[in-house]
Amino acid sequence: MAITPQKAVRGVNTVFEQLFLDESGDPLIPVDPSSYPSVAIVSPSEEIIQQGVGTPLGDGRYRYTWFVPGDAELSSFDTSWRIDWFFLTSGGRQLTKTSSFAIIDNVVATAEERAYTNLTENNTSERLFLKLSREPSEVSVTLMDISGITESYTPTKVVMDGYTTYYADTSDLGIGKYIASWKIRETPVSPAQTFIQQIRVPENQFWFMQPSLRMLIDKVQKKEGHVQAYSDSDMYEYFLRGLDVVNQANPISGWTFGSIPVIGGFDSYLIAAAAWWGLQAQYLAEGELKFDFTGQTVTLAVDRTAIYADAIARLGDYLKTELPRTKRNWLRRNSIGSLASRPYDYGITSLVTPVFRGAGGTSQILPLLSRIGLL
Repeated sequence: MAITPQKAVRGVNTVFEQLFLDESGDPLIPVDPSSYPSVAIVSPSEEIIQQGVGTPLGDGRYRYTWFVPGDAELSSFDTSWRIDWFFLTSGGRQLTKTSSFAIIDNVVATAEERAYTNLTENNTSERLFLKLSREPSEVSVTLMDISGITESYTPTKVVMDGYTTYYADTSDLGIGKYIASWKIRETPVSPAQTFIQQIRVPENQFWFMQPSLRMLIDKVQKKEGHVQAYSDSDMYEYFLRGLDVVNQANPISGWTFGSIPVIGGFDSYLIAAAAWWGLQAQYLAEGELKFDFTGQTVTLAVDRTAIYADAIARLGDYLKTELPRTKRNWLRRNSIGSLASRPYDYGITSLVTPVFRGAGGTSQILPLLSRIGLL
């Protein structure tokens, strides 16, 4: 079976393999192993870019390695490269096999492309974009908010660096979450493909609190775009999950970014909870990146998981012990207690008056005062 990659990348070695067998499945013998099978790399304009000889691997299989030049012509929707194999057997039999492939540019993920979500400011427009290696036959994009309301846009096409990029500018977006759905068809008869992007508009408090979280967990200041770096979209996710941790601590609360108390140090608890959640992700990343190497004279081991495990444990203990205590004290400070007891006397008209049956508040005594006629 031939092995021809569907795509070859500029500036990278590409390996091709081809199989030459007779009708019985036995390997064919070349008339001259130093000349056959001959190989030719042909450009979309039918120009022979490189010629060579396949390397035998045994059992009739041959390999050819080609270093794709950095300025090689990029493939488009209707053009492609090909590799031609020509085999001449010792008995004079000639065989030709051809395979097509595409050449694409070397893609380096940017910080924006690495992010799981796109962040934008409140009441501003966001640019949606989709980058493709080939121009599709059809393309459309819609934006849906969390309530299900959708908007459709007509994307604009830009061809740059061998890629076809489509973009569309949204209307001004409010605080919340949005889903951008791109639908394309490569040809008029191709099935539709869907690409999903998520946009988040954080509360204004996030932008004020984000530097504090970064100062806590990213003192090394990892370069943005690196696999271990913290993007703004990562930070916002950590804050959202940290807010859940704060609300779940007893007594349970329902605070949001806009309603969490500004007194009592709850912003510090929120930062600690966000850091605790973010370090969980970093711990898993370091577990996947750790390695051990032992040579004749060198031993190298990289494992930072213990550092993150210790930080996670200390933050967890802090939240477990201090946060519930502070929440209870804050609730006591902002509510008036109630006491109701059954009177002890010898009359037959003893009366127990319910003071209040609702949540704590400043008006708990009003029903009692009304009952005894003082209001």
